[in-house]
Amino acid sequence: FQVDSAERNNCLHHTPSCATHREKNIVVHSYAASAIEKIMIIKLPNFAALSPAEVAPCFELVLANLFSSFSVEGSAENEYLMKLLMRSVSLMKEQLPPPLVENLIAALTGKLSEICKNPSKPHFNHYVFETFSCLIRGTCTGKPDKIAGFEAVLFPAFQDILQKDVTEFIPYVFQVLSLMLELQNRPIPGQYMALFPFLLSPQLWERPGSIPPLLGSSTYVVEEDPE
Repeated sequence: FQVDSAERNNCLHHTPSCATHREKNIVVHSYAASAIEKIMIIKLPNFAALSPAEVAPCFELVLANLFSSFSVEGSAENEYLMKLLMRSVSLMKEQLPPPLVENLIAALTGKLSEICKNPSKPHFNHYVFETFSCLIRGTCTGKPDKIAGFEAVLFPAFQDILQKDVTEFIPYVFQVLSLMLELQNRPIPGQYMALFPFLLSPQLWERPGSIPPLLGSSTYVVEEDPE
């Protein structure tokens, strides 16, 4: 399969217009989101991957239209839209403007609150948590002082998930917590230790999907604070 530079440029030329068009038809905006997401991950010897500089000019408008599409009836938990959001954030990495990061955290936390009531779309749910992880990596890698902003927003939501025993989300919660712990350059903050009793619940360890993130979190806590 060969893609020459002219075809690549043609692809890039049409991507912004596709991404920034407000489309209320679920099928159309789902296909558009899927197509853009695929363009972002093309890996061919003669097809240079999209760079943050190429995406930046239309990035904020893309996000605005993505969240506008979420408001279309039937698309509140559209996995194609959320996957594109995840991929876009992953591509931009540390080049995301701080005010935009704050808006994204708030919007995603609102989404998380909604899906906690009825976690019926596993792929959508997965991309929500992956987007959180991408935001944290992009914002906090090498800048551990930025983690506090995520902790302030995410801890209340995570505590609610653990207290209500939202089984589907518990592995994701500890996966994100492990990531934030990994990026710390200070002693483990008290709010993490307050969640440690949840790690000792036998019921959690009975769920195979929970074991890897539980091991990651508990190992980090024990290594950093043996007492």
